[in-house]
Amino acid sequence: SSGGELLLSVGMSNLGTEQAIVVYAWEINPFTPLAIHSTSCLQQIFAACFNPYNDEIITCGAEHSKFWRLHGSVIEEIVGEVGNEFYDWAVHESGLCGTRAEAYKLGKD
Repeated sequence: SSGGELLLSVGMSNLGTEQAIVVYAWEINPFTPLAIHSTSCLQQIFAACFNPYNDEIITCGAEHSKFWRLHGSVIEEIVGEVGNEFYDWAVHESGLCGTRAEAYKLGKD
């Protein structure tokens, strides 16, 4: 997270049927997850990071990019506007930018 108090992890279940996005409050309790969101392996996640400007979570993988917000112990998917195909991305204060892509903007509540 932007303040360094949260750790983000993406992992695969032992059976290989689900992936999990996991957030830890690593300084308080490094071995107990603060929040977990399980997702099907149909859209395999390759990378995840916190947005350094607002602590929202960004994941990308096989043919997708997704945006998430942490609400207590719940990781909630939020609407994002995704443009063209891209290979890599970087977070900027004004939105998410990718190579060979348009800027991506997060939806408003």
